[in-house]
Amino acid sequence: MSFAAGDSRLASQGGALDNRATFLRWPAMFGRLFKFFVLCGVLLMLARWLLNRRQRQSLHELFSTLALALLLSAGLFSALYLLGWHRL
Repeated sequence: MSFAAGDSRLASQGGALDNRATFLRWPAMFGRLFKFFVLCGVLLMLARWLLNRRQRQSLHELFSTLALALLLSAGLFSALYLLGWHRL
């Protein structure tokens, strides 16, 4: 029995989808998340080490403003979506 190159069904399970490819991606995703959080931690340590108190306060204000803008934008687009504006 031969299968096409793009077909991901197993012959032994009566045509059930092959979930092995999805299962094997999970460890890679956890590795990427771990690397991201390590990078954030290293950047935070560098900022605390290299910047004085006033510079850290201005960075905190900048990132707080950006976070607020992102939350407001997400809320606005969610409200527009619920009101029926699906194509912006």
